[in-house]
Amino acid sequence: MRSRWALPREQQALQELWKLCFGDDESVTDCFFALFPPKLHTRVIEEDGKIAAMASWLPTTLHMDGGTFPGAYIYAVATHPEFRGRGLCRSLMEELEHSLLLQDRVFASLCPAGDSLYRFYGAMGYETAFYHDTANLKADKTPGKMQQISPSAYLSLRESFLSMPHCEWTREAIDYLSATGCRFYRLEKGGCATVQQGSGENLRVLELLSEDNNSAVSALCQAFGAEAAEVSFPGEAQPHGMLKWLKNKQKMAPCYFGFAFD
Repeated sequence: MRSRWALPREQQALQELWKLCFGDDESVTDCFFALFPPKLHTRVIEEDGKIAAMASWLPTTLHMDGGTFPGAYIYAVATHPEFRGRGLCRSLMEELEHSLLLQDRVFASLCPAGDSLYRFYGAMGYETAFYHDTANLKADKTPGKMQQISPSAYLSLRESFLSMPHCEWTREAIDYLSATGCRFYRLEKGGCATVQQGSGENLRVLELLSEDNNSAVSALCQAFGAEAAEVSFPGEAQPHGMLKWLKNKQKMAPCYFGFAFD
């Protein structure tokens, strides 16, 4: 079972497998493959003339006390139901990691969707390295304002608020988040936030970087007419991602990932 980089003509088949496994429609996958061309960012295993398994990657950079390290976020790992249980995913991951190492990417990272996947990738040498805190916060009457900003402006502002070990994302990655419905905001009292949905009683805040979470959540909820927000922010309470050093393993403190692109 040898993998290879996907061919441009196979994009439709990749999108069909993606939708089958994750449910996203073509507007999302069109954007992903436009920003991250399959021939460079997606490896596949072909069986019986069909795409049996796929795995894509996005570039990321890890900043920590030991230095700055170029790496990859492995994303949209999928095996067609007809071909599961044959070890395709393990083979695909091993060859993708080798390809990344040849591109001078010194680590691979991913965000497992549940405990069973943490165990699955743990058996492949991945270790829990990324953490965050989450909370359901209710809006209060604290006044606050915010301003929607561009993805590139958010990237710069984000880095100014992150001092702990963390992953820095590229403009293409943030553009992809925008295509999935995310919007980016600067908070008047300092900080920034990524909001994925802005309707109904509750708000989903994928990332909040602020010295005053209550004030920030109140500003966001007031703007969207929401009563509460499901918020993710830097912290060490909950596992959020795993990492595998492809060479020169480093000693690590808990790191912040930010986005799972889910």
